[in-house]
Amino acid sequence: MTETDWLTCDHPYAMLEHVKRTASDRKRRLFATGCCRRIWPLIPSCFHEAVDVAEAYGDGLVTNKVRKSLEKRLRTRWQELHFGGSAAYAALECLKKDVGWHPGSPHSAVQAAWGKESLARQVEICSTEFAAQAALLRDIIGNPFYRLKVDLAYQTPTVTALATGIYAEQAHDRLPILADALQEAGCEDRNVLDHCRGDGPHARGCWVVDLVLGKD
Repeated sequence: MTETDWLTCDHPYAMLEHVKRTASDRKRRLFATGCCRRIWPLIPSCFHEAVDVAEAYGDGLVTNKVRKSLEKRLRTRWQELHFGGSAAYAALECLKKDVGWHPGSPHSAVQAAWGKESLARQVEICSTEFAAQAALLRDIIGNPFYRLKVDLAYQTPTVTALATGIYAEQAHDRLPILADALQEAGCEDRNVLDHCRGDGPHARGCWVVDLVLGKD
């Protein structure tokens, strides 16, 4: 895969294959949970906890024991489901200790988005959803062909406080404000600034926020 391929790809699987040895478990998990949050209304409410816990587990906020216990409990519930089973399965996939690349939650999320639509409509939804997932992956991973470390001088109290708030509250509407603060601190990197000021999508694990906060 070339840099141009990465920046224009409309399907996540080739991208995932490219970064499978470099992306952290946390990044993989956040991509999986991000795919689930895209279809949030389709996921049975009792499975919302799976996505929340998977995100918390990735940040070390819940124990492996809690994760395994929830996965066991919800897997029993998933077997009882008929309609919505794919969406519930996608949420369950997020709880795995090692989040798999194929097919895992990205494909399950697409299947759930199909619902009971006609075949033609399913094809349309599939194409749209995979393209959205590819954009989501770019938000979380960034550009693997462009390595950047934030200069410590840029990490002012204002910048750090903004990034912390954006991450904790998932307030991605504040990213343009973060860009302004970074620029005031001396950052002129167009990849960073343009990403913050762009249309997104943005999700938990956004590479700029992670970079500022020192998250892998």
